[in-house]
Amino acid sequence: MAWQLLEIDLETDKPPETVLREAMSTWTGPLADNNFSLSNQSDVAVVYQRRYWPWYQIAFAIVLFPIGLLALLWRKEATITATVEPNDEGSILSIRGDAPKNVRDAFEGMQI
Repeated sequence: MAWQLLEIDLETDKPPETVLREAMSTWTGPLADNNFSLSNQSDVAVVYQRRYWPWYQIAFAIVLFPIGLLALLWRKEATITATVEPNDEGSILSIRGDAPKNVRDAFEGMQI
């Protein structure tokens, strides 16, 4: 899985409360399918996190077995943060974080 930076800004004519509520109801299931969990929520932002082992860390553990198993004690953390800000006509939803390609593609094709 190729993890890359996710940066998306979406403008809508809906109020911020509605945008965040709709976004959370739409995202939570698909993100959970990719092992992301909701870690923080407020009136203007939500944060999803996932802990994982990079491929090179698993390879290191296999090649240097049994000492390499110590590498599996350390895990990377990926975070996706969505914030909503009001603007003149509605609101702006900003999504930032690290995500695998299938999650990035889903966010980039999203309509609000």
